[in-house]
Amino acid sequence: MDLTEPDSVTTVPATSAMSQPPLLEMRAITKSFPGVQALDAVDFSLRSGEIHALLGENGAGKSTLIKVLTGVERQDRGVIELDGREILAKSPHHAQTLGISTVYQEVNLCPNLSIAENILIGREPRFAGSIDWRRLNARAAQILECPSGTVKSRCHRGRARLQRGQQHLYRLQPRASRGRARPELGPLSRR
Repeated sequence: MDLTEPDSVTTVPATSAMSQPPLLEMRAITKSFPGVQALDAVDFSLRSGEIHALLGENGAGKSTLIKVLTGVERQDRGVIELDGREILAKSPHHAQTLGISTVYQEVNLCPNLSIAENILIGREPRFAGSIDWRRLNARAAQILECPSGTVKSRCHRGRARLQRGQQHLYRLQPRASRGRARPELGPLSRR
């Protein structure tokens, strides 16, 4: 199914966003797998302030489009531009360095780690080869915009003690810790 069909993509633009150039633009994205044409010249653009929903049947290409954007899959043809510059995300990590992240429907926090550790996972501040816990907690407090005195109550709680909605909120925080703020893409429907 082609995502450019009217029933496949629903766009709800913010009125002021229409006057802005696209923050993200995907043009003629094509992706095939052996025996399957997953994406056929799909166009998608996103302006600051817009909210989009990708809707469609199983196999319509929703997840494939997001995987191309986030570097999980590479498109066969087509162009992706971010802030007017052509990009090619080589991996999910590379996409994150470009400011592109996806929040999937499933929560992927590590239950044995604190909220602060989950927020900075893979980017823990170090001192003399070990994690600098004071800086880690201070950085998490800064990201969460909470006074450092409250960081222990908010950041030291493990995921297992959080409700599902709280887990999703804290799952968004690592994106804020990566630098440039970008609109989040997700949650996505199950594959």
